[in-house]
Amino acid sequence: MPDQVRHDKLSMKLSTNWLKELIPELQLSAKEIAELFTAHSFETVIDREYAIDPNIVVVKIIRLEQHPNADRLRLATVTDGETEVRVVCGAPNISEGDVVPYSPPGANVYDENGKLFTLSVAKIRGVESPGMLNSPRELGVSGEHGGILLLPKDTPLGSKLSEYIPSDIILDADVLPDRAQDMLAHSDVAKELSAITRLACKEQPATPMQQILQGASGIAPFVREQSGRISGNVRSIAFHPDRPSRMAGIEISREEVRDILQRLQFTVIPAPEPESRSMWMPDQARHDNLWQVTPPQDRLDILGEHDIVDEVIRMIGYDRIPASQHASHTHPLPVSDTVYWQQQIREKLVALGFTETYSYSFEDERFARLVNAEIHPHVELTNPMAPELKKLRYSMLPGLIGAMITSRDEMHRDKKDTERALFEIGRVYHVGDAGVVPGVVERTVVAGIAVGNEDVLQQVFDNIFELFKIEGVETLPLTKGELEGVNMSFAKKIRLQYAGEFLAIGYVCNAELLKKMKYRMPVVAFEISFGALMKHAPDVEIPTHTLEEVRAMFTTPRQFTELPKFPSVFRDISILVASDTGIDAVESAINQVGGQLVVDVDLFDEYEAPASASGKHQVLTEKTPGVEEARTKSLAFHIEYRSPDRTLTDKEIAEVHKKIEHAIKNEFSAEVR
Repeated sequence: MPDQVRHDKLSMKLSTNWLKELIPELQLSAKEIAELFTAHSFETVIDREYAIDPNIVVVKIIRLEQHPNADRLRLATVTDGETEVRVVCGAPNISEGDVVPYSPPGANVYDENGKLFTLSVAKIRGVESPGMLNSPRELGVSGEHGGILLLPKDTPLGSKLSEYIPSDIILDADVLPDRAQDMLAHSDVAKELSAITRLACKEQPATPMQQILQGASGIAPFVREQSGRISGNVRSIAFHPDRPSRMAGIEISREEVRDILQRLQFTVIPAPEPESRSMWMPDQARHDNLWQVTPPQDRLDILGEHDIVDEVIRMIGYDRIPASQHASHTHPLPVSDTVYWQQQIREKLVALGFTETYSYSFEDERFARLVNAEIHPHVELTNPMAPELKKLRYSMLPGLIGAMITSRDEMHRDKKDTERALFEIGRVYHVGDAGVVPGVVERTVVAGIAVGNEDVLQQVFDNIFELFKIEGVETLPLTKGELEGVNMSFAKKIRLQYAGEFLAIGYVCNAELLKKMKYRMPVVAFEISFGALMKHAPDVEIPTHTLEEVRAMFTTPRQFTELPKFPSVFRDISILVASDTGIDAVESAINQVGGQLVVDVDLFDEYEAPASASGKHQVLTEKTPGVEEARTKSLAFHIEYRSPDRTLTDKEIAEVHKKIEHAIKNEFSAEVR
C-alpha cells in the first residue's frame, strides 16, 4: 500500500529483493530498475540501502522486569537457546514470549541519521546492558523507531537475522493518482516491470517474514490482498491499431501494439460489426481495422482510445520518439484586435506618466469600504483564499486605492522619476447585470488613479478617446444629492457616454477619503469600459513582426546601479513651520545641506492645526487687531544617510544632522521638536 501522500503523488517504497523474487530472471541493478520505471511508468529513485550485521541474532524474551531506577524502562532477559542475557529496553510493544532481534556488543546498528555505529556494554540508569533489542530503524530497514521488530514465532533461536532479512536496496516510486488503483503492492509493480522487460512474472504468497517487514518497514505489501481487488464495470474501447504510429510519428507495427497491450493484460479482439453506420465510419474497411480493447478491471484510468495510445507509446519508450522542430511561419500572424488595442492604451497611459499594476480579481473589503463598494451586489466565492477576499471585484477602484496606499511614501516624493499614477487593465464581475442577464457578467475595464486634479482626468480621456477617434462625448455630472445616494467618498463623480451608451466615469476623491488614505495631495481616478471603446475602434492594419524583428527592438542594453557596499543610517527630524511653507522647499534644503551623504528624504507625517490650537508652538507674527493669527503645521521627515566610500560614524552623522536642523531653523523660522 502507498507509504504516504506527497502533494499530488503517492510515494511507494519498493524492495529490490522482492521485485527480483517475483521476476526470477531479472538481472538489473536497483539503479537500472529505477531508470526503467522513470522512463516508462513513474518517477523512481533509490531511497536507501541497508545490510543486517551478521552478529545480530534471533532471541526470545523469557522474562520482563521493571527497571529499578526508571518508570519507562524495563529489563528484558532473552535467550538464543543456549545463553541468557539481560538488556535494558524502553520499547512498549514487547511481551514475554516474543521473538526479536538482538545486537550484542560489537554489532553495528544504524542511528537516527542512518549512520552505522558499534555497540558496546552500556550502563543505563545504573543497570548494565550488554547490547540491545532492535527496532526497524536500528536494523536499517526503515525509519520506524516506535518499537522492537517482532519476528515470526517459529524463527529459529540463535540464527543470524541476515539469513531472513538479507541486504536490500529500497526504491521510492512516485505513483501518479491515475495509477493508484492498480499499483498497491510489489506484485502489481512486478507485473508492470514484467511488461517493460518482457520477463515472466510469477505469483506467490508472502512469507511470514515479508508480512512482518511490510508492516514494520513501511514498504509496500508483497502481494495485494484479495479484498483489495478493484471491481468495476468492464469497459470495451474501440481502438485503431495505427493510431499510436500517427501520434508518435514513428512506425509501430500492429503486432508490436498487440504485444504491448497483452503484456499489460489488456484483452484485444476484433471489433464487432456495428448495428448502424455513422458519418465518421462510412466504409467497411475502416471498421475491419478496429480492435475492441478491454483494460484490466483495476485500470480505472483507461477511459478512451487516447489512453490506450498513451499506454502503447510509454511502453515503446519516449526516447524512441525523435525530436522535431516546428516550422516557423514565414509570415507571422497579427495579434488579435483586443491585444492590439489594449497595448495601444498601455502606451498612451505610460506616456502620460502612469505605471501599470496587476492585482487579484478579489475585492479586499478593507479598501472596498473606503469607497462604499459593498453597496453593490457582488459575486462571492465559496472557498476564498482569505476571509476578506471572498468577493470578486465589482469595481477596479478598491484595488487601485489599495495600491496607492501601499505606494504612499513613493507617491509623496515629488521628484522627476517618482511614480505618481497607476493604471490596470482587468476584468470586473457583476451579478447577472442586476437580474437582467442570468449568471455572472464579466467586463474588461481600463482603470487608473493619479495624484492630480481634474486636468489629469481630462488629459487621460482626451488621449484615449482620440486613439479610438471618438468625438462629441457627453459629460453628465452627478448632483450632490445623487452623489450622497451613490457614494460619499468622492467630491465629484462624472459619467461620460457616447452615442447614448456608457463609456467612462471619472472620480475626484474628497477630503475624507484622502484623510483615510493619508494623502496630502488631490487624487483622481477613472474607469473606462474597454468593450465600449472596442465598438468604435477604427479599422487599422495591425502590424506583424518576426522574432528577429522583435529582438531587434530590444537591443538597447539595460543599465543597472551597483548595490551599495556600505550601510545606511536613518534619522528623523520633526519641525513646526508656517502652514504656507512648501514641503518641497524643506526637502530641497535638507538635500542641499546634507550633500552626498543624504541619500533620501521621505515625508512620513504632516499635521496642521488651527492657529488658536497651536499654542506656544505657533509661528508668531505681529498681532494686529482684526487680523487672524498665523497658522502652523507639523512636518516629520525620514532621512537616509550613506557614504559611497566608507561606513559613517555616529559623530559624522550627528554633525551633518545638526547642520540640517540649524539650516531649517534659519531658513523657515522653524522650531525643531
